Amino acid sequence: MKPKQLNLFPSAAKLRRYDEKTPSFIKTINRIIDFEIFRPELEEHLNYKSDKIKGGRPPHDSVQMFKVLIIAKFHDYADDRMEFAMHDSLSIQKFLGFDQNDEMPDSKTIWSFRNRLAQNGAFDALFQKLLVLIRAAGFEAKEGQVVDATIIETRRPNSREDDEEMNENAKRQIDEDATFTKKHGKTYHGYKGHIRIDAKNKFVQVVKVTTASTHDSQVDLVDTVSKQDFYGDSAYKSAQMDARLLKLGIANHISYRAYRNKPLTREQKAINKENSSVRAKVEHIFGNIKRRVKKYDIRCVGMVRATLDIGLKFLIYNMDRMRHLVLEREQQERLVRL
Repeated sequence: MKPKQLNLFPSAAKLRRYDEKTPSFIKTINRIIDFEIFRPELEEHLNYKSDKIKGGRPPHDSVQMFKVLIIAKFHDYADDRMEFAMHDSLSIQKFLGFDQNDEMPDSKTIWSFRNRLAQNGAFDALFQKLLVLIRAAGFEAKEGQVVDATIIETRRPNSREDDEEMNENAKRQIDEDATFTKKHGKTYHGYKGHIRIDAKNKFVQVVKVTTASTHDSQVDLVDTVSKQDFYGDSAYKSAQMDARLLKLGIANHISYRAYRNKPLTREQKAINKENSSVRAKVEHIFGNIKRRVKKYDIRCVGMVRATLDIGLKFLIYNMDRMRHLVLEREQQERLVRL
């Protein structure tokens, strides 16, 4: 049998089918968000200028590398898997601005870039820059502030292992910053992501990362500037919080909590039910993020790296939410013109 001739250039029909299968996030996000807006914050926190005296190969473009982190976190890829995907996927190459002849970053370069951003505390600046873009697009925070927290699990240490028998590689994989907590009778090990969203457009406005044992009420998420209505579950209910919201002039919609020998009244149950329709919006965000999780929610070790890793989840959610709302608005505008 005569062997087939190898065609190095895919046909237009094949490229079209490939484009149809590309996730909509990768296909459209470059048009919705100009990633160049992140360059000043990236270069400030990466601070590559301090490395010039050491010589060596110049670093990859900071914006391209940031987009590599975005795609890796969007797909929940480990660094080795992301390195392969950049060489294998045409859609990812197109999103990142690479072609087959470009020198792409390897897994160690991706790890080093992420670690440098984490160590220099870059997340807050990057997140705030995205919020500025979101507001400039017309999506102001309105109709109330909703707060909640979710547990982000890490690799759980094996208590049966003898510390003396563990080798150094095994010890390095144990996250000494993460803590244990219990929820609904189940034990978790890791961190918590505390967020505040706006009730109208469901954008995350604030992200704070703590250890898993930190109680939700210990993290201050109240927006004291806008003074919009405050919604939270019963974990945030306390005499101190009620007094603070009253002093700030913020309407209190925190759910009532039942105590032993003191069940909720019919009126309190009705209020909780009415507030739950607003509070449920924050659960949509956690569900959107967790549906891509495979074995562990995060693979890194330490609070510093966990802060960036967890924060990127919510940053990508905001990007995807903005993309969805912008495309929805454009569709409505086209219908009006028709």
